[in-house]
Formats: sequence, structure tokens, C-alpha cells
Amino acid sequence: MVSISDRNLINATIPMAEQLIGEGSGPTRALTIVNGGTLAVAGTMLNNNYRLLAAIYAGTVDVINNGTIAVVSDAGRYYIAFGIFGSKTITNNGTISLTGNGTAISGGRDIVNSGTITDVAGSGATSINGLTEPTNSGTIRVDGVAVQSGYYSSTSLINSGAIESRKATAVMLGYGGRLTNEATGTNRHRPIRRK
Repeated sequence: MVSISDRNLINATIPMAEQLIGEGSGPTRALTIVNGGTLAVAGTMLNNNYRLLAAIYAGTVDVINNGTIAVVSDAGRYYIAFGIFGSKTITNNGTISLTGNGTAISGGRDIVNSGTITDVAGSGATSINGLTEPTNSGTIRVDGVAVQSGYYSSTSLINSGAIESRKATAVMLGYGGRLTNEATGTNRHRPIRRK
């Protein structure tokens, strides 16, 4: 297990030397981060100043989670901690667990979840937001909104798994958004709310 408090655990957005001295944009990051163990991040000091905090701050690289990502974000804090922030493609085959009001995945373009994303009941966490092309065949169960796209995003969500919110809307899609709920797919609480 690798864990940290109030800092990014893995940061793929750190500038290269060329970028720091103003001599170009640096090399293309054709990189994939693969987690097969346990990563844990805790946000305890995110109240007064914004600092992005994630177990994996991916930027534009791809992420595959085959292990466990644990996010603890103290309830009542204005700024929250993330499991995975950013990325072109995120594949979750493992587990992302949330305690407090954190978010499992934010800002990923293509998200494939065949694993489990869940929070501790009563925590108010959210699961996936700011996405474009999500596919779920796993289990997403949180207190907050389970899957949320951008306001004007034409997100196309394909669900053959379980998406559940205990206290909020399970799926919120923007204008032009589309949910394809296959025969095995379930949405619980308030299935869809258009923004």
C-alpha cells in the first residue's frame, strides 16, 4: 500500500525541464499508469485554498486500475479529494472506495468501469463526473450523484451494470446526453434528470 495525505500521490502533469525553462512544450506523454496494488489519498486540509488533490492526477495519460484506490476527503470541506483526475482513457477493473465527500473519477474522457465504485453510506461522495464516453458493466453505488456529465456535454452512457445513488440522482446528463440502459443495467433512486 502506498498512501499520502494532502498531496497528489501520482502526478503525471509535472512539467518537463524544457517547459520550465521556456524551450518548448516538452515530449508527448504517451504513457499509461497501471495500478495493481493499493493507493490511498486523504484530504484533511482542503478548506481555504484550492489545491487539486488526487491519488492519480493523470493529466492526459491513460489510467488502468486493477487494484484499489481509497479516497478519504473530510466531510464539510469545500475542496474535495479525487481518486483519478483527468486522463484520456480510464479503465477501472478494480475498486475505488470513497470516505467523506470526495469523487472517484473526474475529468476523464473515455471511462470504462467493470469494477466497483462505492462510498461509505452517509458520506455524500460522488462517483464519476465531467466525462464524455462512459461505459459501465460494474457497480457504482454512492450517496451523491453517481454519474454526471457536463451541462452542455453530449455524453453517451452505456450501462449494463448497476448505477445507484442513495440520496441523489443516479444519472445526470447534459443537453444532448444519451443513456443506453441494456437489459442487465439498473439505475436506482432517481434514474435520470436532465439539466
